[in-house]
Amino acid sequence: MKAMEYALWSVWLSGFLMICLSFYIINNSASSLEYPRQSTSRFSHLNLGFEDELSVTPKITIFTSPDPFSNAIWFKMSLSVSSWIQLSKNISVVLFSRDLYVHQFADEFGPRVSVDPNVDFAFLGTPFFHSMVARTQAYKSDITVLVDRETILLPDFISTLRYAHELDLDWFLFALPRNITRFSFQPDEDGHHWLDEDAKDFKMKQMQEFLSQVGHLANGEERMLMAWNNVGSPLHIGVVPPFLYMKGVHNQWTVNEIFSSNIRFIFDATDTISSFFETEVDPRWAPLPGHSTDWKAENVSWEYDVNRYMATRK
Repeated sequence: MKAMEYALWSVWLSGFLMICLSFYIINNSASSLEYPRQSTSRFSHLNLGFEDELSVTPKITIFTSPDPFSNAIWFKMSLSVSSWIQLSKNISVVLFSRDLYVHQFADEFGPRVSVDPNVDFAFLGTPFFHSMVARTQAYKSDITVLVDRETILLPDFISTLRYAHELDLDWFLFALPRNITRFSFQPDEDGHHWLDEDAKDFKMKQMQEFLSQVGHLANGEERMLMAWNNVGSPLHIGVVPPFLYMKGVHNQWTVNEIFSSNIRFIFDATDTISSFFETEVDPRWAPLPGHSTDWKAENVSWEYDVNRYMATRK
């Protein structure tokens, strides 16, 4: 009888020990699995500006065309192009130009900034607007952007395009930049923040307030940001006249044509995209060797007259 009791006690004790051992193994396994999950979560949060940003931001290609290069244009475009490519790693920039100095300029920014000479130019070196728009179709991109070479963009540009990208239709947006007489800010080393003259960080909200106080909206005659999706689909019905780029009229003409064609949803994003350009030019900034702009300044009015004439032709 006692042998039977000892046997039962030994079975019960063995079962109890097995249960305790099972709990111990389960707890250790759970704790060992919990640490990697927490570590991965924290890593993803810290890495939000890279892989996660690439997954949520559409592929954007920004197109522009520089004037014949001078030290002033080199400096201004350095600010503007830097502001573009720092907004997202999914942004690339294409410069329409045949100027050798533009190739040197693009090399400073690496592979995300390239030069494309394959558009039509007038004999003074001004590209034709219709040729630029047509050439954008050669690039695979979710969103195409055409903007003035000196326009600086702030981060709400990306948030606006992300919103537009979610729309299940063909769309076109435009935004007018603000004209700043003197811009005394510089980007920091990472290019993510603006520093004032005292090297103090200028927040995004402060920059927007600054622009609204001292900036004046451009009239759209020359400077306007345009963006659209589905590059393979037409912007409007009809043929674009041979407008000279940045010589007036073609921006308003394009917006009116897209609106009247009624094949794309069109909206004004001026209030949601913070953009600006500086008009003050330091007289010490001279043309680069082999580039003289004096003769062009004296004979430029006829280019505007040509665009106005083209806009009246049907």
